[in-house]
Amino acid sequence: MTHLKWDRAHTARRDGRARRGMAAGPTEDELRELVARYKKEGLLVSNTPALVSSGASGIVEVTPSGAPEMTTKMTTEIVEVTPSVAIRWLEGNTHNRPLRQVDVERMTRAMREGRWELNGESIIFDAQGMLLDGQHRLWACVESGVAFRTVVVRGVHPRAFTTIDQGRRRSLSDHLVVASVTDGVAARTLSTTLVLVHRYRTGSIFTKEKLPPQVIIDLARGEPAIKEWLQRVLATGRGLRAFAPYVAATVYLGAERHPVEASTFVRGWVTGAGLEAESPILALRTRVAGNPPQTLQERFALAIVAFNAHLAGRALQRVRIQPDRFPKITGV
Repeated sequence: MTHLKWDRAHTARRDGRARRGMAAGPTEDELRELVARYKKEGLLVSNTPALVSSGASGIVEVTPSGAPEMTTKMTTEIVEVTPSVAIRWLEGNTHNRPLRQVDVERMTRAMREGRWELNGESIIFDAQGMLLDGQHRLWACVESGVAFRTVVVRGVHPRAFTTIDQGRRRSLSDHLVVASVTDGVAARTLSTTLVLVHRYRTGSIFTKEKLPPQVIIDLARGEPAIKEWLQRVLATGRGLRAFAPYVAATVYLGAERHPVEASTFVRGWVTGAGLEAESPILALRTRVAGNPPQTLQERFALAIVAFNAHLAGRALQRVRIQPDRFPKITGV
């Protein structure tokens, strides 16, 4: 069966991805192959209830016949959504916000890598079967070709649409606090430092996609020395503390090959004592106290340039960065 509405939407998304130089995602033929594979593996059976989940009132059968029928009361159940079911449910996505491609790609990767969790967040339909919330998750299911389990709520009144997703999203710093890994360090400062370390290692310093919170929590727990270096850097005066994550990430990464130089850099950064007129550390302190760059990438680059000059024993009157190339820490 051809779903014209879905075909048009998918074609528009595929063309948009092509213009941005990204993979187009699965074609309709590929999706048919996926559906056939699911049938072969027993995950999707034609003309019979495709999925079974446990609801509030016992066992609930979910048929593969498209969006849910109109209900007279609100119901909740846990459903395993396959790509074919996701396609049919997207047919009911007629009144929703524009898709954010970056969110679809983030969820797609999580599903492909097996990181998607059943966390209580729901896909919501109104009483007429119209999709109110969940389009990004459904598109990610289609593009990844991976089934996922989720809570499904049916029978919500259409006027409730304006109240969905109005809560404040947890930031990375919020997740660090909940995970109890901050130990007295300002959560936002620590989260920035962890993000810098991760992005430098993965070569994704210019990537705008948000990192999964668990990645940052695991990094904080697995490498507690990051927090220790940050605490040392934070011992500086108030005017320089906002720059602490960039210095801390730099010296932590550099300390693996240059532990002595990293310690002397931090000592000079914190105290400012005994610095020569053309010291790279003094040049960085002066630049930061004056008019530092605003972007995360430029600030990180400033710290790396000054640290590299410190390693090389090179004099610097002013720290300058090249806008078209991000620096590498010497030997790292």
